[in-house]
Amino acid sequence: MKMKFFLLIAIVLGSFSNSFAHKIEVRMTGMTDTVYLAKYRGKQLLYADTAISKANKAVFDTGNQEDYQPGMMAFLTKDNKGFFQFIYNNEDITIEATLDNAMQNAKVIKSEENKQFYQYLAEISKKKEQMKQIQMKLSKEKDPAKKKALEKERDDFNESVRQYQLDFAAKNKEKLVGAFIKMSVDIKIPDKPEGEKDDWQFQYYLNHYWDHVDFSMPGIQNAEILHAKFEYFFGDKLLLAPDSIIKYADIVVGKTKEGTQMFKFVVNFITSTYEKSKILGMDAVFVHMADKYYCPPENSKAFWMSKEQLKKLCERKDKWAPLILGAKAPYLRLPDSTENNWIAFYDLKADYKILYFWDPDCGHCKKSTPKLQTLYEKKFKDRNIEIYSIGKAQGEDFDKWKKYIRDNNLTFINVGLTKTVFEKATDDASGGAGQFYPHFIEKGVDQKTLLRRLNQSMNYTTTYDIFSTPRVFVLDANDTIIAKSLSIAQLEEFLDRKQGKEDAPKLFPIEEEKQDEKIEH
Repeated sequence: MKMKFFLLIAIVLGSFSNSFAHKIEVRMTGMTDTVYLAKYRGKQLLYADTAISKANKAVFDTGNQEDYQPGMMAFLTKDNKGFFQFIYNNEDITIEATLDNAMQNAKVIKSEENKQFYQYLAEISKKKEQMKQIQMKLSKEKDPAKKKALEKERDDFNESVRQYQLDFAAKNKEKLVGAFIKMSVDIKIPDKPEGEKDDWQFQYYLNHYWDHVDFSMPGIQNAEILHAKFEYFFGDKLLLAPDSIIKYADIVVGKTKEGTQMFKFVVNFITSTYEKSKILGMDAVFVHMADKYYCPPENSKAFWMSKEQLKKLCERKDKWAPLILGAKAPYLRLPDSTENNWIAFYDLKADYKILYFWDPDCGHCKKSTPKLQTLYEKKFKDRNIEIYSIGKAQGEDFDKWKKYIRDNNLTFINVGLTKTVFEKATDDASGGAGQFYPHFIEKGVDQKTLLRRLNQSMNYTTTYDIFSTPRVFVLDANDTIIAKSLSIAQLEEFLDRKQGKEDAPKLFPIEEEKQDEKIEH
């Protein structure tokens, strides 16, 4: 295992009540004027407090509980010299340091947490130098036997450092410094037992990843090391499927106590990460987190959010929920270009269905739509793949839409909220959208469902969250969403693979599509 050395840097999130104020005193020859204490929020360094240095000494009063929360903090002068970090955990602190190389030369006069912290940093620095010497010898050694011996020496040394870290953490298990150090040590993955599946070690890693994190220790969320662990596990490094992420998200949240700052950190980190994720299908994680911890607003566990913030988040969740992978695609019934035939994609009998939202004036649509027609003619039609194409056809766009269909000989199904339908639907005097209710009547379907389907269809851009075009959804025979937001090349590759034809020649290779994108940019 490769040995890790780290410098603890903090993020300060949330709050923790101090029973009374403490003093933080910094003694540093040469510092003048205003000096600062800093806190970290995510990767941002923010000012927490200021003091005026007098006679090479600065004193900070921690009475402002919002700015002084257990975790890591940093001291610096206005010219960014004298920078060093320390642990704050509700105790008086006195540290002497130099204006240059402050972190290396800092001496803790008062503070049990920081005496242990700086003792650890000094020892780990020595061990880092020892490892450097071993690596240097190893890089120069040519003799295979001696090289093997050096590799063993390196591995044994790595293990001794790892054990030192764990022992140090155990000795300081009641302190923040112990929690920080233990958290920095990776878990050890055993050899795969005989007879186990090939992914046994990976599953072991996932199930034990958090073993060295004490979620009950107040303040550990206020350090960069925990933030980094969350970024790795819930980022794009492990590339877990949405279902797996949801499983582990609930496991990790379950390790925290509801109503605490640690609960806030974990829930907020996971939710915001997948709300912003661009990876296909990860919106399902956001929907799950919103359902379980935020919504409805009146029963929310997110104590840190205002009612207005919760309302907006829950509205966003409600918009996304019907469109996640695994959800049944919302019903649509719209007229074709004759404005007489109303077609519902639920009625189509196909192994796979493609919902394609486009605009005849959209530049990307003008490139992708003819390609989609080519795929339909040469591949999809004969393989029982149907395309349900929803074009922008309101107002003046109606004639453009029909002309584009004719000019490009689009033979797949083309529907839209046509000019006549749109005008009538927005004319309250003539009955509005309700006059199209008869088109939605189906035997065995209750009125409430029919009215919902009418509303979904008349407002398809909202129903499918069409904020830009083209937009693609791929459905299976049961109208379940199995893919979305694919390019034409990705669509071809995806459906070839789903139908067991991954080796079929590609009409639109992904490599060529990527090259075209580079040229355009």
